[in-house]
Amino acid sequence: SRASIEKTETFLSGPCASSQIDATIADIFLVSQSNREKIVGRPTMYFLMDSFTRIVLGMHITLESPSWESARMCILNAMEDKVDFCAKYGIAIHEEDWPCHHLPNVLVCDRGEMESAAADLLVNRLNIRIENLPPYRGDLKGIIEQHFRLIDVDMTHLPGKMEKDYGERCTEDYRLGARLTLDEFIAIVIHC
Repeated sequence: SRASIEKTETFLSGPCASSQIDATIADIFLVSQSNREKIVGRPTMYFLMDSFTRIVLGMHITLESPSWESARMCILNAMEDKVDFCAKYGIAIHEEDWPCHHLPNVLVCDRGEMESAAADLLVNRLNIRIENLPPYRGDLKGIIEQHFRLIDVDMTHLPGKMEKDYGERCTEDYRLGARLTLDEFIAIVIHC
């Protein structure tokens, strides 16, 4: 109910008390890692953000459609050492730069993947409470929705970035501007 959601967001006891998870399809086209002439499509970005600190606890970027498996990878990344994670993409950080390797007590989400039987594992084995929001209420997950908007702003000048007119007649085919691979895009998002 809305009252319990407001209580979760208003009366946070500290970091990892409550987190928001969501996915979006990025407005950018990517190319293949093995053949830069081949366009592979638009990536799906998952983020898990702490409601108290507003820090990204976990992320997962994939070329697959939104799914439970991708959400699970994002949750697993929340527990991963971020120094090692960033090193996979050629980024050197210190532990204090991204000190996150914890799971939340409450996971606020918007149905989808978290209404599956697989999500019951989070509740039963990890003791994470799942709060599914009503449909079309992105305003109840404002922290993560704003994060998506900021990531989109940071991508404004990247090659292959789509504009608002994508799909309209007589507009540029943004796929032809694609130059980044998935790993290169992930590294850019980590910097964001």
